[in-house]
Amino acid sequence: MLTPEEINDLITTGSGHKRVSLSEIMLKEFDESNDPEESEAKILPFKKKVESDDSETQEEVVVSEEDQPLPELSLEMGQRCHKVLIDMKKKHKHNLKDIFAAKRNTKKVKNTKETSLFIIEEKKKLEHASQTLKGKEIIQMYEKNAKVDINIYRNNKDDLHKSNQFGVLVNKKQA
Repeated sequence: MLTPEEINDLITTGSGHKRVSLSEIMLKEFDESNDPEESEAKILPFKKKVESDDSETQEEVVVSEEDQPLPELSLEMGQRCHKVLIDMKKKHKHNLKDIFAAKRNTKKVKNTKETSLFIIEEKKKLEHASQTLKGKEIIQMYEKNAKVDINIYRNNKDDLHKSNQFGVLVNKKQA
């Protein structure tokens, strides 16, 4: 990217036919940044210190990954590992049982429910929650209406012509 100062320098210093367009400069910088030699990861060689006959002098030998010899695998190595594993098992027998038992029993849950029972219980919870929300909404609506009725009553309290139209409606069956 070009900074405003660089753009100003390019515009003011260029003259006539020697001017270079900004797009050409940007493409040139883009091509330079995509140079494969610079963009590839560099592989650093391993350095190994080797002691020679004289313990005072040490040489650094460059060893690449390809030149390193692979360790020889033998049956003895497998037998040694097997012996170590058996010894560890004997020493930590109770710990291993606890660890492996916990992993095996994770699928067995005491409170497992059948899918249909779970769905029915969740449906009941949903219905109960929706009923409580509806109840709260109804109470809020009654409060708003009651406030409006009280304000109308207070405003028309002094006017005798309007005050006789307000009152309490009583259901005859309840009274």
